[in-house]
Amino acid sequence: MTTELVKNKDYDLAYLNYSEIRQRKELAAGNLLELGRLFKDNKDKKLYLLLGYDSFNEFLGDPEISLARSTVFSLIQIYEVFIQQLDSDPTLLRQIGHGKLQVIIPVVKDDPKNWLFKAKELSRTDLKEELREYKGLPSIEPIRVEKAQPEFNIKDYKDYLEFVRDHGCIICGADECEAHHFPKTKGASGKDHWCIPLCRECHGEADHTVEFMTKHRNKIFEYFYSVILVCYTIIDAGLGGKE
Repeated sequence: MTTELVKNKDYDLAYLNYSEIRQRKELAAGNLLELGRLFKDNKDKKLYLLLGYDSFNEFLGDPEISLARSTVFSLIQIYEVFIQQLDSDPTLLRQIGHGKLQVIIPVVKDDPKNWLFKAKELSRTDLKEELREYKGLPSIEPIRVEKAQPEFNIKDYKDYLEFVRDHGCIICGADECEAHHFPKTKGASGKDHWCIPLCRECHGEADHTVEFMTKHRNKIFEYFYSVILVCYTIIDAGLGGKE
């Protein structure tokens, strides 16, 4: 077999892999829409009572469900807005994906066709910038962890989670943060000391897009590295500089 034929075969294999990844991703997005519908039915019709749960929140705590409450209510909201209220094309919604649909929820009703088009064509970062410009807000330059570190000293907090929630988002620099359990959600037995500070929008993207960790791995690694250095300094000081 010639070198050229081998290259063509490898390219065909790579393209088939790429195509299937895109198809599976779209299928997963469709499943999230269906999950939103099912959770909404369970909540609105109080089906959880028939299953022996006293509340919807208690139902969400079932180990077999294992989804964060914020994630479930986000899925419900997306179903309500885009399917029930706007009657959007489910195929288009699957192509856009949960993360970007979540970004445009506050403004999509102003001009559904335009915002859905932007959500499909733009990256999540550019879409967030479009949203800020539309609202007349200044652009946010992402902060780097090394610049934020002097303002966020772990030893000034009673525990690590308090430190995380008071920290700026390590991805976009937003002030208000949530603790994202990395790489698993708390519902999937994530440990509290494996958390990263993310704003609500970036947290949603981390929960619902498979490429988030790969796309932002440098910022995540920089954050953990800086935290480890601070912890080491505190421990070293407590030992008087002795190993």
